[in-house]
Amino acid sequence: MDSYERFVRTLNFEEPDRVATWDMVNNVDLYTELGGAGPINEVVPRTYQRLGIDATRWPIGLPPTESKTWCSDRFGFLVSKNQFKFKTIPEQGTTWLVESPFKTLGDLTDVQMEPLSESEILDEFIPIVQSFMKAYEKFGVVYIFCGATIFDDTVLLLGWPLFTRAVYQERNKLRKLLDKFTYVQEVLAKGWAELDPAAYMYGDDIAYKHGLMISPKFLREDWLPRVKRVIEPVRKKGIKALFHSDGNLWRFIDDLIEVGFEGLNPIEPAAYMDIGDVKAKYGDKLVLLGNIDCSQVLPLGSASDVEKATVECIRKAAPGSGFCLGSSSEIIPAIPMTNAVTMYKTARKYGLYPRAQKRNAQVARRRKKLTEV
Repeated sequence: MDSYERFVRTLNFEEPDRVATWDMVNNVDLYTELGGAGPINEVVPRTYQRLGIDATRWPIGLPPTESKTWCSDRFGFLVSKNQFKFKTIPEQGTTWLVESPFKTLGDLTDVQMEPLSESEILDEFIPIVQSFMKAYEKFGVVYIFCGATIFDDTVLLLGWPLFTRAVYQERNKLRKLLDKFTYVQEVLAKGWAELDPAAYMYGDDIAYKHGLMISPKFLREDWLPRVKRVIEPVRKKGIKALFHSDGNLWRFIDDLIEVGFEGLNPIEPAAYMDIGDVKAKYGDKLVLLGNIDCSQVLPLGSASDVEKATVECIRKAAPGSGFCLGSSSEIIPAIPMTNAVTMYKTARKYGLYPRAQKRNAQVARRRKKLTEV
């Protein structure tokens, strides 16, 4: 069974040969050690293939390896007359907005940001994601586009103090900014849906380890209706919409299901998201992706610790299908290659479904008879 069939069967709660794997590799050492020589569009998917990862939302590209600062008038597909300052942080494998033109509530009016037209967005977006799909497919890996970040990007632009003031003092102006991000993501989701993908993922970190980052009232009034608009194009095509957010989502999972999501990632154990409990309550409604702790176990534990956590995760979440094993967010720079390799190797060894186990046993018996002849 190839990765595409394994992943799709898992999404449909059908039994594959073994537990599917899903992850993001944000670790230069792994790309260096496993990716081999060649262009980036071969090095990256080859790394996933050699690790044994079936599906990912990671775009083709390496994490930043050197510190770099630059300015731009673009924030994603939004354009402004003002400048945004960005910086790469190699130690984290991330790029951050470090200076924004939004300083006061008045800037919600004064700073003009407008999205590109639909055709401009799609002319830029479609060739890129098609190249990602093609590059991963060559190495037997499924690429799933992860859009959105309506909440994340708004908070990033404004900063928490200004954002929370805007929620209570300038809600209508804040809504106009949210609408601009929503428009862009609606266009991207519609474009992605036309490519006949296996799934779509919406990513917005709305929670931290102890609960939601903001009141559920704001999320239900101003965020969820926009999210529903974004995922509508993929749902109309019969494509499963998966939701990504780190943190403790217990208080909000029912809302996510009601709006139309059919999958949840990454189910962070350090945020009290025990995958056995999530499986027991929502295992017939949500495909679960992730869960192996990347804050303690993967970066700091031994290979034995990783194997133990992986086996336990499979025991709790694999029965009945609907589970893709992976990290509780991504393979961060601090995770040693040995631990990453151990996790996926353990999934292949202990994640066999009953039919595959039975088939393997039959093959083993036939081989034994042949050697005895």
